Amino acid sequence: MAPVTNLMLNARLEEHCVGITTERKYFHADGSFIKRSLRSFEWQHNPFSGTLCIPRFGNERILNEATTLRFIASKTEIPVPKLYGCFEDDGAVFTWSRNLSRG
Repeated sequence: MAPVTNLMLNARLEEHCVGITTERKYFHADGSFIKRSLRSFEWQHNPFSGTLCIPRFGNERILNEATTLRFIASKTEIPVPKLYGCFEDDGAVFTWSRNLSRG
């Protein structure tokens, strides 16, 4: 199997997927915004050097972001997106929040 690159992944996006980086996938669906970490088979190779890009603390960073959103929403008046949930499934961590419209 050929090494996976970002260009390859973005060329065949899943339904509602709006983008992929070397660390995450982003989805917009039914007024929601979903961010998830990449699974190990989705880790990408640099197309020039061939180096495998392994996300550093990918799952932990998404969990920390969800915890931070909850904290800010409960302790301050700073407007943040409503967090509907944060969960792990099949090795990937997801955050599910309200999709804020662009004003």
